[in-house]
Amino acid sequence: MKRIIICILVLATCGNSFAQKRRKATPAKPTAEQLMEQAQAAIEGYRFEHALECLEEAEAALTKKKKPTDEVDELREKAEFGLRWLHGTDRVMVIDTFVVDKADFLQAYKLSEETGKLDYVSRFFQTEGEGTVYQTELGNRMYFSKKVGGHEKIFASDLLAGGQWSEAQELQGI
Repeated sequence: MKRIIICILVLATCGNSFAQKRRKATPAKPTAEQLMEQAQAAIEGYRFEHALECLEEAEAALTKKKKPTDEVDELREKAEFGLRWLHGTDRVMVIDTFVVDKADFLQAYKLSEETGKLDYVSRFFQTEGEGTVYQTELGNRMYFSKKVGGHEKIFASDLLAGGQWSEAQELQGI
């Protein structure tokens, strides 16, 4: 009688460990919604390539389930736009430091000719006001900041044929 009980206890122990091993199966793949959330977080963290990878997986999952991919397409546009912007930025490396007056800071900060020009709003427009003006390398478009309703807004203006600047348009979505 003792032998039978011992065998049953051994089998119960082995069976239990086998069941535990089965529960540790490969983790489930993230859902399309989770992948889109990961992509949104990646976009907000400037990790656009990772966002595009997540969106590719999300689109495949939605297509497989025959669900619409409009939301994926919108996020893909944001990620691709961000990736283009990121590739168009310059790396700034500080080699030396020196002290200048605030009014002379932008003149002391040298940009290469192909990068464009920086200036103060007051100096560029010959008016009162604070803010910065960026003029493209061709000198045909400028971006500048201006206070509107107590908040700083960014505007753009194009150089017209007669040497005049077009009416400034507030940039949306920034």
